[in-house]
Amino acid sequence: MKISIPFALGIFFAAFLFMLYTAPAQAFNKDQVERYSFSKSETGQAVYILSFELGGYSEDLYIPIVGERDLANGTRKNRFGFSLQPGYPNGHSDAGEAVSLMIAKAEVVDGHYKIPAGESVAFKIISLFKVDEAEADTYKFTVTELPFFVGDEREAQSFNPSELKYMHSSFEELYFERDRS
Repeated sequence: MKISIPFALGIFFAAFLFMLYTAPAQAFNKDQVERYSFSKSETGQAVYILSFELGGYSEDLYIPIVGERDLANGTRKNRFGFSLQPGYPNGHSDAGEAVSLMIAKAEVVDGHYKIPAGESVAFKIISLFKVDEAEADTYKFTVTELPFFVGDEREAQSFNPSELKYMHSSFEELYFERDRS
């Protein structure tokens, strides 16, 4: 049986359109993540906020609400992972206290936000961070693990590091003002 070139190109083009329509685009790019951060340097406190939108998938997705510090990529727990990276080589990556939560206007199901199939939801990750004077440095907030669970079976998956590379804040200075009198 001989297949004509126009027929083969037509099949290839139809398959390409099907994959393009059903496969999600790269999760995040530089322009899709808004970053806000501010600090109160003299008290060692910082707030980091990442805003992004996620959705458009062919099945329901479930995204965790609570973050866990230093959770490695690929662990696929029921939490997202984050780290606080110091700006200097001698900095303390385990410094201080931190808490991170994800917020969204979405239904909560079993401790996860539900993104219905075909819809998109806007998310904000908010992280509060405090260090003491001995750990003064500049720090950057980074998402290290963002698992999601697909469909009714809740198949565990996670975004890979190349997809998460834009999920970070800018550095915030946390230096204490010293009484110089």
